[in-house]
Amino acid sequence: MFDLKFPFFAMVILVTMESCTSPRLLLHQDLREQADCYPVQGRLSFTWRPRLAFGTYATTYIRRGVLRSYQWSVWIRTRGASQRMKIILAHPGTGTFDTIQTTARMKQRDLPLWNGRIALPLSYRNLLTGEIHSGPESPVIFALYPTDNPWSSIERCGHMEIPGEPLLEIFRHDALEGGREFPLAGGLGYRLVQNRKTIAQITVINRGEVCISKDLDPRLEHRIASLFSVILLMQNLN
Repeated sequence: MFDLKFPFFAMVILVTMESCTSPRLLLHQDLREQADCYPVQGRLSFTWRPRLAFGTYATTYIRRGVLRSYQWSVWIRTRGASQRMKIILAHPGTGTFDTIQTTARMKQRDLPLWNGRIALPLSYRNLLTGEIHSGPESPVIFALYPTDNPWSSIERCGHMEIPGEPLLEIFRHDALEGGREFPLAGGLGYRLVQNRKTIAQITVINRGEVCISKDLDPRLEHRIASLFSVILLMQNLN
């Protein structure tokens, strides 16, 4: 499930098991010996003007819109939130930029019990949609959404449509080095698949890491980098 929430107990498991070494996402077999991997810089910095960078890519502008939330209750409590974001990502060595605009929406329904002290979850939906604009080219459209089965890393949790390219599908990737998996963690990372082959993956734990196949067309690589910048900058709307 492409879930912006990261369950507390899953974080406790990670911290406990990896107290001596920093956990690292297992590199997918399609990318071994075939990918360049870059650590992410700036993701955990708390500044008024954040700057995200990985490899030769760097953001020049990040702006989060106002977080708009609502809540009402008639037996069943319903609450939700939405937020827009704009990012400008510079392409390496070309002097060109991608402008990314996103809208994130969250809606949750639960049944309050015991005078509101606890709540029984009924439904939860998290959706992020956006467009990538690059010069005169047609915009790239992408969406990130929950899967029907939050226990499965096989089901698609997002996609990206690039004009002239086969559909790119996004899947959860929760396997850590050493053979460990944490399916309850809500997504430790994600991989991007085109024509049934993984061409890139991203880690969203710790500072983050981006791995992109070496043999991609520069235009495709730029769009993937823009999508990954969005994933790295997403925030929990709860």
